[in-house]
Amino acid sequence: IRASDEYAQGHLKGSLSFPAKELIYRSGELPPRTKCVTLIFNGDDSGSLDTANDFFTRARWTIRDTIQINSLDPTTFEQGSQPPKQRFWEPSPFVMEMLIGPMRGHTGVAYDFGCGSGRDMAFLAGLGWCVTGLDNRAKLLYQCLEMHNRYGGTGCVSTVQAHLTTTSPFRPRSADLVLMVRFLHRPLLASMLDMVAVGGYFLCSHFVDGVQHSSVGTPKSPDAYLGHDELMSWTDKADGTFEIIH
Repeated sequence: IRASDEYAQGHLKGSLSFPAKELIYRSGELPPRTKCVTLIFNGDDSGSLDTANDFFTRARWTIRDTIQINSLDPTTFEQGSQPPKQRFWEPSPFVMEMLIGPMRGHTGVAYDFGCGSGRDMAFLAGLGWCVTGLDNRAKLLYQCLEMHNRYGGTGCVSTVQAHLTTTSPFRPRSADLVLMVRFLHRPLLASMLDMVAVGGYFLCSHFVDGVQHSSVGTPKSPDAYLGHDELMSWTDKADGTFEIIH
């Protein structure tokens, strides 16, 4: 959590650089919450440690340890900036499963509705997709572009800030992939399915009825989760034929 220039001068091999003041807008680049984190700090910068402790605690990460940099053996250090594409974050497990499985080798135009901080977009761009993300939060769209700058590969990323209602800025049959990950707006579903080009894919990963009784507990409103087989009923009504592959 030290400053970037201090990290470059010497850091524990394998560690990642996340200056404390950048955590709030680089949260999408952090490891999954199932991973414990160790914070390395300068002994004379208790403010950064307080900031990081507060951030990780509020965001429900487990802090395994906090280590003062001067207490470490300098022979275990390496110098230089963090490799530009070294990452510890992961995209949606379902998106990763599909992209390295049945969809391996496919690229094209993708739309990500409710894209959030852009992990799925950065992952797709790294595989060569050209992705447009839609969200109504400017702060998260900024994070999307920053993630692509740091981790994107041969693909491209663009963003659209929009409060999605019953229409979208995209034409029918204009996407090789439409993503709906932890996003649900039923008035838009038919339009989203119509955006999928012939031979394209519609990937959905979202909560279903029953989640309200699980350990997750939310969402609780039927408006916020899908019914069992509901998505299949939407594809049956779509203007086109969809084959269920998962």
